[in-house]
Amino acid sequence: MQTLLARHSCRQFTETPLTQQEVDSLLHAAMQAPSAGNEQPWHFYVCTSAEVRHQLRQASPYAGPAEAAPCAIVVCVDKTKIKYQGNEVQDCAAASQNILLAAYDMGLGAVWLGITPEADRVERVNRILSLPETMTAFSIIAVGHPRVPQTTAPAQSRFDASRVHVVA
Repeated sequence: MQTLLARHSCRQFTETPLTQQEVDSLLHAAMQAPSAGNEQPWHFYVCTSAEVRHQLRQASPYAGPAEAAPCAIVVCVDKTKIKYQGNEVQDCAAASQNILLAAYDMGLGAVWLGITPEADRVERVNRILSLPETMTAFSIIAVGHPRVPQTTAPAQSRFDASRVHVVA
C-alpha cells in the first residue's frame, strides 16, 4: 500500500541510463497486468536513443519528459490481440500503471505521458516508431533516475469519502 500512496509523477531525471535489469523488471511488471480474456494486447517499445526521445517529445505538448528521461517506454496496442473490443484501452492502462508502480518501488522516477485518445498524437508516435498497421501507440512512460531523490515524506492519501456510494 505504501507504493500506491507515495508514488508520484517525476518529470526531471539524471542522465544515468537504466540498466538492462531495471528495464527488464519494468517490462515484467507491465506484463503482469490483468487483461480482458487474458489476451495481453500489448507490445512495449523501449526507446533509449536521444534522437527518438527527442522526436517523441514532439508528439505532444506534454511529452517533454520523454526527452529528459534516459528511457521512454511506449505502450502499444496489438490490434490482432483484441479479444473484446474496447477493453484494450483498459488493458494497456493497467500495464502502464504497473510500470509506474514498479518504477517507484525500484527507486526510479516515472511519468505517464498520454497519447491515446488524441488521434494526432497517436499518429505521430506511430510514425516516429514506424509501427506496423496492426500496432498503435497508447502511452509513453518516461522513466529514469529522479534528479531529486524520492523523499521519505509521509504518503499522501487521496481518499475522499464523499466519492464513495454504497448500493445495497
